[in-house]
Amino acid sequence: MDLDNSSRAAQLVKATPATKRTGPEMAADESERVSKRTKAAAQVAEEVHVPAPLDPLLVSRFAGARHQRKDVEAILRRFPALCKRNFFIIQEHHATAKHFDLRLQLDDELLSWAIPRRFKFDKEEYRLAVETTPHYFSEAIREGKVMTRTCAALWDVGSYEIDSYHSRGDLDAADTTPESSDDDIWPAEDVSHEDKFRQAFHYCRWLDVPPSKTSAGVPENGPTGGQRKFSVILHGERFKNLRLTFSRKMLDSYHSKSKDSRVPDLKTKWGVSVPAPRDEVDKAARKAETSILTGRTMEEIEKAEEEEWAAVLADYYKRTRKHYQEVTGSKSSRTSDLLECPEALEAFAAAGEF
Repeated sequence: MDLDNSSRAAQLVKATPATKRTGPEMAADESERVSKRTKAAAQVAEEVHVPAPLDPLLVSRFAGARHQRKDVEAILRRFPALCKRNFFIIQEHHATAKHFDLRLQLDDELLSWAIPRRFKFDKEEYRLAVETTPHYFSEAIREGKVMTRTCAALWDVGSYEIDSYHSRGDLDAADTTPESSDDDIWPAEDVSHEDKFRQAFHYCRWLDVPPSKTSAGVPENGPTGGQRKFSVILHGERFKNLRLTFSRKMLDSYHSKSKDSRVPDLKTKWGVSVPAPRDEVDKAARKAETSILTGRTMEEIEKAEEEEWAAVLADYYKRTRKHYQEVTGSKSSRTSDLLECPEALEAFAAAGEF
């Protein structure tokens, strides 16, 4: 009986001997499979936007003793400008008076100026800017109360650019632009702007410009008279290309009240020229009332801080009462009884409660 076509084909395939694959052929096939997997993984990474790893040292600087590393990493990925050498932040600060704190990164510190009355106006104005103590990176993303008295919120984040600096009234009263260099010396744009800011800031403070990894130091040998100033352009999430001009004379400073009456607090004064808003986007930015980090108003931040502190104090009181009852065997929960018991206080100290 004749076989059908399918049976004949099956027998033919079965009878045909298998050809042996050589080593180079198998290696080529494996290389092709690996290449396909790599391309597929790269395509998936591009589609889901897998972020680049963050610098652990940078994360540690922002975290400090205030923040969790995972929270800092999320903020740095949300605002990549904070990973640059020329980042700035603006915080709205409610202390003795409401004001803006402008902070510019320089040499792993945040040089800071307190500018009163925010920027809510429709024309160009000249403001007083008081230079304050340099801050740590962890202060840049801080939001909430400080020492239970003042409240701060993150208002804008971005990168800065030094446009120029020059002197007026000196013997060499000519415009001066920061020294430029080849890309081999300043390979990164953010490092270049940081170097320009270092030169401009020390020049306007009549100080020697310290050397850095990418620029040489510059001694201060100019006249002591006249006025010096520099211009900085802010490229932020809210402020788009906002140009601020800082100016001062050599003796622009004043004494303020200090916590220690024996050590006077000398504040350096600057004048800052803020231009009028150019368009509706700029006007809307200056009228913003919420934090760029959490979207909350200052009132909401203060209320949340009060609720958080109330919860912390309630938890602390609960734990101290438990220690007191374990030490004394008493079920009293009065605060006076807790504080008048030496055994309870010793137990609190041993447990790290005080």
